[in-house]
Amino acid sequence: GSEMCIRDSDDSVIDIDDVNFINNTALLGGGIYVVGDDTTMMLKGISKISANEASNGGGIYCLNSQIHLTEESGVFFNEANSAVVTGGFGGGAYIGTDCKMTLSSGEGGQADFHTVGISSNRAYNSGGGIYLNGDNDAEPILGKLTIYQQNNPVNIDNNIANWDGNTTGNGGGIYAFNASIHATNLFLDQNSAQNFGKGGGAYLEDTFFVSHVDGDN
Repeated sequence: GSEMCIRDSDDSVIDIDDVNFINNTALLGGGIYVVGDDTTMMLKGISKISANEASNGGGIYCLNSQIHLTEESGVFFNEANSAVVTGGFGGGAYIGTDCKMTLSSGEGGQADFHTVGISSNRAYNSGGGIYLNGDNDAEPILGKLTIYQQNNPVNIDNNIANWDGNTTGNGGGIYAFNASIHATNLFLDQNSAQNFGKGGGAYLEDTFFVSHVDGDN
């Protein structure tokens, strides 16, 4: 299972500072699985989520919670595989119904993986970096992503959707359906959706998007 699994931890706040989640395998959330009633997880310092693998959410899987990546924390070299038919979504992170993710880590264009942001993840289906999916009901509960950093751009780069070339995955950097994204000072660069997938940088469907974005995809 996931290296860290948090479930139904009502209104809890969990601080993670300078902790690494590396080389783990699970069905959901290879590195971190957080599903609960308003659980808030803070990743700070140089916390790395790297080289993990799951069917959905190679690095992180989140529902009904909040997760914040700050300072020099990073999600990189994770994989969402096709071990199950419904798998392959969210190489770096799977952000599902009523999960709110805030990303303010990483320095765009930097090679140092201490400041990597969301980098070099891959999904066999959609959302190489981040897969963001809200509820599809008449009154949807949105998946929400906020990206902000005042001094340096937040980095989402070199992520790949449709990694194995056998599916029709979209959204190399970000895939979003029925979601809300607010992005300020975002560096979205060198992401791709292979095998004629759509949206190398980002694929957005029924999604509210406000942004200031740099980069080349």
